Amino acid sequence: MDSFCDAYVDLCAGMGQGEFAGWAGFSRDGMSDDEVRQFSAMRCVCADDIRSLFALSLARLSCDGTARAVCSVGLDFVTSEIPVRKLLPVLSELKFASGIEIEYVLSINSDSSAVMNESSVADAFSLLGSGLFRGVFFSGSPFIEKPSVFSRFIRSAFRHGQMTGIDMTHNARLSRAANCLIRDVRPCEVVASSLSDADFLISNIDFLSENNVAAVFTPDLFRRYGSELLNRIRYLHSCGVNVAFGSGRFLFHGISARFFCEEAAVRL
Repeated sequence: MDSFCDAYVDLCAGMGQGEFAGWAGFSRDGMSDDEVRQFSAMRCVCADDIRSLFALSLARLSCDGTARAVCSVGLDFVTSEIPVRKLLPVLSELKFASGIEIEYVLSINSDSSAVMNESSVADAFSLLGSGLFRGVFFSGSPFIEKPSVFSRFIRSAFRHGQMTGIDMTHNARLSRAANCLIRDVRPCEVVASSLSDADFLISNIDFLSENNVAAVFTPDLFRRYGSELLNRIRYLHSCGVNVAFGSGRFLFHGISARFFCEEAAVRL
């Protein structure tokens, strides 16, 4: 495998622990993905901070031989210090300077208390209307419980020919409400990383295959669920589901996205 497509990488945490320590100024074992994300957003106080953070993730992808990447940009990185008008030039610069064919998606974490205030909603629509974004991904428990609250974004994406996705890897706890989630939202892609995510997708396997909904798997929990997770991935693929692989937030896991893709491909 000389090159591959990384189907989903979180730009705020898509690098190794060493690179993150150099950027953040410290290193602490056992730091969770959510802590990394929160610190990264807090640490970015100007456009140059975001540029250097995202560039580290893109450099890791380049070293792995990535030819094309779907890169997630969190709405929480838009602040009063870094408004949309300052963020967009950085994203445009990185898109054409990385040597990788990049598609951006906007990540909306519903666990954030500020995500639905008027300012954040306006920022989200400004970003999605910029022409730089392929679509929007939703994560977090509130979205899982009541996706209808976010229907304005979903309708807008459909009107403008953009895709919608569900990211199950960021603070999303499955519940009874999730049983109808895929059918209610009708996403183009679902990002998963755990056995429960895979089992949820298997329970909706007919809908996924009939509607060409891609199941994107990340190595976040690969060390813990290696063969079991790959067995489920293989089953989904054998039933006609479009399976793809992405690095997600592999920051402290020490797993190369390339290694994960190659190992998974062998089992398909």
